[in-house]
Amino acid sequence: DRTLNGQAAVELFFVLSGCVLALSLQTASGTADRSWIKAFYVKRFFRIYPALWVSIALTLCLWPLIRMGLASPAYSTWALDAYPSEITARSVMLSL
Repeated sequence: DRTLNGQAAVELFFVLSGCVLALSLQTASGTADRSWIKAFYVKRFFRIYPALWVSIALTLCLWPLIRMGLASPAYSTWALDAYPSEITARSVMLSL
């Protein structure tokens, strides 16, 4: 029976994506104009942060359901300790 090695697949993904990113930055850095640096970070910001804020908002909206599910005896004490009983703005900011 053949199974997929998930950890190796994740590591391979990060290695390949790092290579692609390095190659694209190397190509862009060959020009004398340095405006590509600002454009790169602006694109990264708008690619990553909207999904981050949507996931935070979704988690905050679903938090009562998540806490209700954690009341099950199937969860370990670690899981119960890992999720705070009360979400504060401070804890959300520290998580970022």
